Amino acid sequence: MQLAPQMALGHPEISGHTLGLSTLLVGVGGLIGVRLAGIYGGAAGALFGGAAANLYRAISFSTHGTPESDREAVVSGTYALVTTGVASYVAWKVDEKDTGTAATRNSRQATRNAARSCQFRPVGP
Repeated sequence: MQLAPQMALGHPEISGHTLGLSTLLVGVGGLIGVRLAGIYGGAAGALFGGAAANLYRAISFSTHGTPESDREAVVSGTYALVTTGVASYVAWKVDEKDTGTAATRNSRQATRNAARSCQFRPVGP
């Protein structure tokens, strides 16, 4: 009985070279995100780093011209697009949460300041 040869998933010569770059981009993106917006910012930054790595992979695969490389380029490009969308959503929610809190706080303070400056007093006993 002869076993079929095992085929590696993807292209090991390119995948091995982009592993270090992917790790670097995800780490740097996560650190920048944590520094700017906390833990959810870190998640968004790491996702953006992963999307950049997938985009680089898609570009490098698209230049080979073989059907397998073209397929890998489409898959990596799709992952880059989807990951960018998810990262943008997470970053938007983080910004919305922070902006909403600050806007509410500033609105209350502005209302208090306006009441003091206009000499508003409650009506009634």
